[in-house]
Amino acid sequence: LSREEEIAYESIADLKLDLDAENSRGRALDLFRTTLAKAIFSSPAACAETLERRIRGIENGTARGTPEDRDRLQSLLDEVRAIGTDEFSKYQDLLLSLKDIKWNGKDPRDRLVIFSERIATVAWLAERLQADLGLTEDQIARIDGGSVEADIRTQQVIESFGQERSQIRILIASDMASEGLNLHFQCHR
Repeated sequence: LSREEEIAYESIADLKLDLDAENSRGRALDLFRTTLAKAIFSSPAACAETLERRIRGIENGTARGTPEDRDRLQSLLDEVRAIGTDEFSKYQDLLLSLKDIKWNGKDPRDRLVIFSERIATVAWLAERLQADLGLTEDQIARIDGGSVEADIRTQQVIESFGQERSQIRILIASDMASEGLNLHFQCHR
């Protein structure tokens, strides 16, 4: 892990909120901590999204928490945001793996599928991989179930991904695509 990741992970593990004193809310806070841990293991973008939502909830009264809780979460958010692309070790490992297998996106029969549990991570990966690998917008597709048209869009993307003439080289999918979808046409990675 990078130093920035270590700092954020440690802060999540040690997170104490005023609501901890209320025994009736203990299970909800444990669930929130678990959600934060799963989010940071997915990506800094996913963790930041979770923290931002909770901070907004405290500020507008839809989530319980004191002003001090909000400040603690804001401090944690600052630590998570300090994990840049270069400090995000899992992402750097992915780039290194692609380099090791000499993947460049040029071979229409050498495509990648990347799964992620969090939609924020799917979106972040699509943006970063396009920029870092020099791909066009048409060469990266996402399926994440995050829109009203998700079923129709998912089927269109999967059909296109399976066609050799398709420009798609990387398909990034949330776990909604991990069961029951045939993604192996033109792809073995």
